[in-house]
Parts: sequence; C-alpha cells; structure tokens
Amino acid sequence: MRRAFALFFCACLLAGCERGEAPVLGHARSAEEVYALAGLRLHPVARPVAETAAATPAVTPRIEILPADKPEPKTEAAAVEGLEASPGWTCEAWGAPLTIRQAAVEGATGTALVLALSADGEKKEKSAACHTLPAPQALNQIRFDAKLEGEVLAVALALRVGAKKEYVESAPQALQSGWNRGLTFDPSAKTWKSEASGWKAEIPVPGGQVEALWLLIYPARPGASVTIDALNLTRAD
Repeated sequence: MRRAFALFFCACLLAGCERGEAPVLGHARSAEEVYALAGLRLHPVARPVAETAAATPAVTPRIEILPADKPEPKTEAAAVEGLEASPGWTCEAWGAPLTIRQAAVEGATGTALVLALSADGEKKEKSAACHTLPAPQALNQIRFDAKLEGEVLAVALALRVGAKKEYVESAPQALQSGWNRGLTFDPSAKTWKSEASGWKAEIPVPGGQVEALWLLIYPARPGASVTIDALNLTRAD
C-alpha cells in the first residue's frame, strides 16, 4: 500500500513538472529527484550503444579460373638422311652390272639406296656404286646400315683420297640376311689396301681429303640386292 501511494505521488509530481508547475515539495526538476522524494530508487535503463563504425561488408573471394595447359602437339621424328639419299650415284663399268635406285624401304629411316645385282650380268669379282662428295673432306669414320637379300657375302668401301687421288679399299665385312646395323669403317685402322701396299689390307687411309666413295659388293651373285641406309660420314677434327 505504501509503495502504491509513493508511485501515485511520484506520478502527480512528474505531471506537474511536465506542465511547468513547481512541485509542492521542494524544487525537484528531474525524475531521479521525484523518486528520491518518494523514497524510491530509479533504475537506469540500459540504452543500446550506437554503432560507431559501419559494419565491414563481407568480401567474396575472387576465384580466377585459368585455362588448362594444352599439351604440346606431337611431331613425328624427322628421318635421318645420309649420303644414300643424295643424287649422283653411278655404277662402275669395271664391276659387275648393278641397278641403282633410291626408294622407301621397310626398316630404313628415310630414302634408302637399293643396289640390285643383275641376274644375267657378267660374273666379276665385285660390283661398285660410286658417289663423288659435294666437297672434299677429311674423315675419321664412315658408318651405315645394310640389308641383304639373296646371296651376297660381304660389303666394303673404297675411297679416292689426297692430292695424288689415290684409290684405297677397305677389308670387306660379312653380311647376314636381313638388316646389318652399324657397319663401321675407320680410315685410321690398318685394314685398307691400295696399289702401294700390294693390295694387302694392312695400311690406314693415307692422309688427305676424301673426294669420292665407292660401295663394293662381294661377290657379285646374280639376283641379290643390298640396301644401304643411314650412310653417314664423320669429319676429322
């Protein structure tokens, strides 16, 4: 009852304050003072704190999509062409007849040199295909692959070298049927012969530059053929 009366009393005082009338008891000017006159305590109401800073907008991460790496286009390996693919091969009249043609052959890296022995040619010791080099050069190795079809026992090389244009022949290398890979002839080896050596294969190639090269086929059996591929000449330093 006492509390209700105190509240009624405060309400009257506050109403008078709002109309500009002086309170009957004292000179209270605020609600805190009015409540104090009535013996009541005014509890402050918590006010919301004003936001002092604007809310930071959410940042959406940027996802950059890069194009996928395209694989490098595959290229076919280039064919390794050697002297066998060069024009200018001729058959020597002093040897057994030989048909020379250049063609693509299975197992060859590119254009191969096909040396076919005539089936009705005169029987001689050997057949010879000659090629003059584009420019004279000193050599330290001659290498090629040879495919044998038919009855041929061996293949050899001959060179024209030096200022005296000396003709020298290598010792023959035996062939097996099919491809014979990596036949190598070393001009510095004592496996060459010439008129100066009495045609004994026991000397190296004389010093000087090579002008021409012969492919020799032993013996000249009718109907056989030898295909030459990757005929590469290594220059001397």
